[in-house]
Amino acid sequence: MLIPPQIVQNCTLRVPDVDRGPADPKNFLAIVMAECEGLYTVGCREGKLASKFTAADLQIF
Repeated sequence: MLIPPQIVQNCTLRVPDVDRGPADPKNFLAIVMAECEGLYTVGCREGKLASKFTAADLQIF
């Protein structure tokens, strides 16, 4: 069962293999900023990401 993330909860996002170089990390840290109709807006220290993600895309810790 998938537990939906809460706002202001830390998570990691997987970076697809085609979008990263061999020395780039596979995951990066993000924070859940907002939720709208099952899609989550996340941000990192560089700012808010343009894409929205489902709960399955986010790994909560």
